[in-house]
Formats: sequence, C-alpha cells, structure tokens
Amino acid sequence: MHHILTINHPCQLAEEGFIIGNGNLSASCYQKPGKIVFQLGKNDFWDERLDLSQNPRPAHIRELEEAIDKGITVDGVTFEVSGVPPEAGKRIAEIARRPFSQQRNAPMPKPAMTLYIHYPADWSDCQWRQLLDIESGLLTIEITHFDGAQLILKAVIHPEVNRLTIDWELKNYTPDIAYGGYFFGLPKLPKVYATMFRPDEVSIKNFAEAEMLEHGNNYFNCAAPFPEFPPLTVDGEILFQKNPGGKDLSGTLCGSGEINGSSGKFLRLLPAMDACAGSLSAVLSTDRQEDIRQLVKAGDWEKDRIAAAKAAEDFWQRSSVTFDDEILERSWYASMHVKRSILRHGTVPPGLFIPSSLQDYSMWKGDYHFNYNYQSIFLGDYEANHISVGDTYFDGVEYVMKLGEKISRDYYDIDGGCFIQLSGYPFHADDDYFGSLPLGRMAYMTGWVAAYFYRRWDLTRDKEFLQKTGYPALKKFATFYEKFLKKDADGVYHAYPSNQGESEFSRTGATDKTQVLLHANFALIAAANAADALAVDREKAELWRHIAANMPLNKKPDDYPEFEAFDGEYLPEGTRPDFLTVGNRFHDFYMGQMPYKLSIALRQQQWNPEWHDELLTFVRRWILPNGTFRGVSACTHNFRGGWTESLGIAGALTDMLMTSSAFGITRIFPGIPDNRSAKFSNLRSSGAFLISAEKDAGQVKYVKVCAESGGTLKLVNPWKKALLSGRNITSDAKIIVINMTKGETLTLKQA
Repeated sequence: MHHILTINHPCQLAEEGFIIGNGNLSASCYQKPGKIVFQLGKNDFWDERLDLSQNPRPAHIRELEEAIDKGITVDGVTFEVSGVPPEAGKRIAEIARRPFSQQRNAPMPKPAMTLYIHYPADWSDCQWRQLLDIESGLLTIEITHFDGAQLILKAVIHPEVNRLTIDWELKNYTPDIAYGGYFFGLPKLPKVYATMFRPDEVSIKNFAEAEMLEHGNNYFNCAAPFPEFPPLTVDGEILFQKNPGGKDLSGTLCGSGEINGSSGKFLRLLPAMDACAGSLSAVLSTDRQEDIRQLVKAGDWEKDRIAAAKAAEDFWQRSSVTFDDEILERSWYASMHVKRSILRHGTVPPGLFIPSSLQDYSMWKGDYHFNYNYQSIFLGDYEANHISVGDTYFDGVEYVMKLGEKISRDYYDIDGGCFIQLSGYPFHADDDYFGSLPLGRMAYMTGWVAAYFYRRWDLTRDKEFLQKTGYPALKKFATFYEKFLKKDADGVYHAYPSNQGESEFSRTGATDKTQVLLHANFALIAAANAADALAVDREKAELWRHIAANMPLNKKPDDYPEFEAFDGEYLPEGTRPDFLTVGNRFHDFYMGQMPYKLSIALRQQQWNPEWHDELLTFVRRWILPNGTFRGVSACTHNFRGGWTESLGIAGALTDMLMTSSAFGITRIFPGIPDNRSAKFSNLRSSGAFLISAEKDAGQVKYVKVCAESGGTLKLVNPWKKALLSGRNITSDAKIIVINMTKGETLTLKQA
C-alpha cells in the first residue's frame, strides 16, 4: 500500500508543515503570503556555551545523604527547600537548589537557515495541495490560482549530502494575467525566485518580551543571558558563527541565475525574467575544513530525486503496518517518516525539539532529558525493524556516558561505573553541571539507558554489537548499581538516596522508590545475561543476579522497567489511562507522556478494547496537519516547535500490533478490538524473530515467523486452542513454543 499524506491548505507554522530530511539535515515546509518556506535544521548546530563558573561544587552523594538525614526536603517541581536546620550551613543551602548554569540561556540547539521560494505575492484566491509521498520521500506543493495559473514545486533531500533540491514549474502564466511591474527604481523581480538567510539572533530579553506580548507566557523571563558574549551574529559572507571557539554553520545556495549577497547573511537566486521552470539546491555544512563551494554544484534534480526515492524504498521495505482506522495508520507512517528525517546513526540526535522547527530559544533549553523524553523519541524503532534509526540513540548517550563515568568516580566513589544524569548536551563537559538537589542525583535513569542497550541486543542478537558496545556499557551501569545499593543486616539491598520521577528529595521521598528499584534490578540482570552470552565475567554475573534477587521489590518485573510503571506508579487493574480522562493534565495539555502510558497499558495487559474509540478521539485531538503530534498545548506553552518526544506514538502504535517483553513473551494484536482488522509485516520480537500477521474482524488469519538468529519463540496463542504439535512446536491454549534454526521461516494457522 502506498502512503501519500495530504494537506489541502497553507500551514503557518514549521511544526505543522511537512518535513523531509536525511537524518542529519531536515527541512520543515510551511507558508507565508507569497512565499513557500523551507526552514532548515541541522542536528549538530548548538550554542555550546556552558558556564560553570557560578555553580557550586557538584555534590558528593554523602553530602546529600547528610542533608536529607538532617530533615531537609526539596520539591521536585517548585525546587522549594524546607526543613533546613539552623546549623545546616552554607554548603547544604547551595547544593539544595538548581545550579546557576541551568538558568543560563545556553547551551541550546539553534535554528539553521531559512529558504524562501517566492511566487507572485498578489495571488490570493488559490487552491492548495501539499503532498508527501512517504515511500519516495518526495514533497509536492501545488498552488492553483483562480485564473488557471499554477505553481508546482517538488522537493527532496539527498540521503547522504546535506542538500535540499527543489524543482519548480509555473504553468499557464500569461502576460494578460501577470502581476507586478516597474515602479520608481524598485527592481522588477522574476515571477519565481529564491532567497536564503539567517537573521541575527534576538536577545533573550527581547525574545521574552515578544513571548509575553504574543501569548502571556513568561517562561523565558527567568533565563539569565550571557553578558560576556554577544548573541549569534553573522561572520563573513556565508559563515554563521555560533560562539567563540565553537563550530560554525556554513550555507550556500546554487542554481541557474544570479547569486547576490547582502551583509553576509542573505543570498538571493534570480532566474531569468521570463523563466517558468527551474531547479535549485540549498546545502548546509558544519565542517569548516570542508570547502562547501566545491561540495555544492547546481542541483541535479533528477539524480537527487532518484537517490532520495531509493533511500526511502530501502527504509520502508523493512516493515509495514495496516490499521482499519486511517488516522492510526497515517500517524504511524508520518511519525516514522519524521524519525527517518531527523535520526541517522553516526550523527548528533536532536533534543526536545525537531531541529527544522526551532526558534531562537527553546523551553527546557531544548536539551536531552533521560527521564523518558529522550527515550520516547526512539520508542519502537527496533521493534519496527529500523535498526539504523534506533542506533542514533547511542550517538547522544555517548556524551552523557563520558560525563557519567566521572560522576560515578568522583561523586559516588565508584570506579568503573557510570551514572546517567537527568539532562545532557551533545558535546564534552568538564564537570557535572546538574550536581545538586532535587534533580541531580536520580539513579533510575542509569537503568533506563541500560535497558536500551540490552533491548538492542535482545531484539537483534547481534553479538558484534554486544561485544563492542552493549556489554561494555551494561557492565558500567551494573557496576554503578552494585556499589550504589546498600546491603542491610538481613541481606536486602536498598536504593538510597534517589527519588523517582521528579518527586521530592527527602528521607521518605528518596528511599527504595519503585522506579529506582525496577531500573536497578533490570540493569543488573541485563548485564548478567549479556556476560553469559559472551561467556565472560561469570563471578560478576553471579553477584549481579544475587543483588537483583534480594531487592525489596513488591512485584517481580516481567518487562523492561519503563514499561512496568510510569514514574514508579503501577497502573491499577481496570484503571483508565489518565490521558483518556477529561480534566486530567495529560488529556488537557500534555500529550507527550501518552506514548509511554499507552505502551504500559498494552504490555501489562491493562488495555481495554472498549477504550478504542476514546483513543481515536485523543489522537484526533492532538494530531497536526503533517500527521505528527503537538506534545504540549499551545494554550499553555505557545507554539514552541515540533516536539520530538511525541514521535513515540509510533512505538505505542507498534505495540498495539505486537509486544515483546524483556523475558521473551510475544503477543500479537494486543490493542486491536475484535471488530477491527489489522496487519503487519516484519516486526521484531525478543530473540531476533521477524513476525508478520493478519487479523480480520477478530480472527487471526496467520502468523509468519522468520528466525534471524535461531532459538525459542514464546508466542501467546492468538487462537485460544492448542495447535497441532510438530517437530519444533509445542502448544496449549495459552502459549505456543517454537524452536527454530537460524534462517528458518514458519507460518502458523489455526488448526
């Protein structure tokens, strides 16, 4: 089935228009009067200024223990401190508050450049069609004027070179319907032409004032600017300097016509006055050693279109899904398309916002948040069989792991361990920039990141990955927990001090919290399993399993920790997920946590098929014209750009079709009601099995299994009666157990 997404009106915001990209360079297309706008985003374009000069020395964990042992409480939302004893002293006061560097307006990702395609600005009575061909990566925009004139614009981004190439044609534009002319020295411009620019960055003060005027949102008034550095400025003709000593963003525009420069930040491409067709390309680079003028040639539209189509074809042949409900299918394909556009292994992944939708300043500094936001971007990538997209996760984690090893060593006295901080940036930091209360010493994120390394191994059984990347990381995480957890006189290992979610940091709020225990427990078991797979560190693996078996968990985990309980809160049986409940904040203004919460309900078998229509209403409530989702309500947060965490909807929708637990239990169609049909191909389950299946109005027609690695698949029986047993199948009404050799394919049908 071919998927073409359509928007039949202009889009005023970058976050609402169609996005194309190659995983490094992305372009969001939206419209202004007389202009088709391509806002370009480059994942590694960051203001890297990190001012640690006014931060207190990062807190050692013993200092925080002492502070909360004395009775202090630090609220995880308001950061208010209470219960400070009179003799507490200055040190406790300074480590019980958010560090000053977090109040600066940098580090922060920054917008790149903007490309305008100008068409006759007098056109007012027009019909619009914007088409995104998912399977070829081709964006087409058709503007038809009432008098019959029509502009057809097509755009692709080359899969390897950071080049946006555009082809355009103006049809039926005759002299008797022309607009414009000579007026007192003003230039007579072509009917269609291009400009590319990056305006100077506004100050944080002016940005905050504009925010208040437009929306009444005073979020940015709390940001402290860098008085010693100027805002971003243009340096030279096409080099845009980020900060002293930082990388530079270069840009140039090529095509048939004249290139004019103005103060080094503005490029204009003018075709011949009578031109009614043409092509152009815009290219970005952040490598100053690269001669971009040699890299870029006048765009070859047909070659770039073919290259983009081939890359898209290779991507989409890896898996497919079909839902009865068109809005769910559109959401899955649109979100996976955007992931393909902004995620590519070997590049810098984005933070909280889609790079081609960024403004000068971003909420939460647009960074990496590892208490679910960053992970949500990658939900479902491996399960959807898109390994290269999912592996981009490790490109971002690499930076925080380097810092995390220092934090483990210097502030926990744990050599060989790694502690994952709440937030991070894609560049080296000399020291811990978040080392205070209440959010600077939350230990559950270490296990959350560990789970991703293990899931990569479990779903692919890629031993080379496990040996080179997976196990070295898992060993560091397990080593941290081995030394962090405290053994009591009864032989029970406790987690202290660490809070869960973003709750308070106090004696009761930071002791044996469920979320911390779940993630620590899984990280230890995952490292032990990985050691066994490689036949290394047998004594360590035994110790890690011993610790995991003697933790005060009330419920034995049966899946990855993030799918057990959100922020440590289990979903009570029969409880409607809060995002479906009117009046709850996750229904009313915060869509971003919905993907995880839907996946938890599905994986814990707490999803009621009777909620399906309410789910469709929720999706309609938050979906944008381009098929992605607004993460947070514009009524509360204004139009901030595209929220990357909402791309996790693709993973939640994949879980509606198939789930695969950390301990090898696979279920098909757990979220599809009996009155709906669905189909999928090549979804990936535990043990590196590729599974395809079809359900037609309540009846599963077949399940096809391909064993990439060989091994045992445990499948919840979708037919509720035993299958005929064969040489490699045992079955009862609940579980089908299939033993397969590497490369073997098997199709199951009801007997």
